[in-house]
Amino acid sequence: MTSYYIAPYGNDANPGTQVSPRRSLFAARNLCSAGDTVYLLPGVYPYAGLDVGAGNGDENDEWRTVTGTNVNPITIEALVPHTAILDFTGSVFSSETRPCIRLHNTSYLTLRNFRIRN
Repeated sequence: MTSYYIAPYGNDANPGTQVSPRRSLFAARNLCSAGDTVYLLPGVYPYAGLDVGAGNGDENDEWRTVTGTNVNPITIEALVPHTAILDFTGSVFSSETRPCIRLHNTSYLTLRNFRIRN
């Protein structure tokens, strides 16, 4: 079980440690396996969408299966409760664009202690 960290000031080329966090959930998600936790450090995260799970294999689909187990779920949570904000200001969502949050073909995923706005 590994902990990864993201921060608004991070860089997706970073290893995802608390000292050198990644910037996006997408980049952190690519590291995860059953039992891992992704911590969002305090701040505002501007997002066009959070898409977690297995894709359908089309050319626009960059997602792989992200799934935990009943004993070892994957957890995405704020390091300090309610201090991380996913901000979707200005995002347009439709059936042709990514949704705000989409969980598909995944199981045993826990999301907690962060805020979502706009």
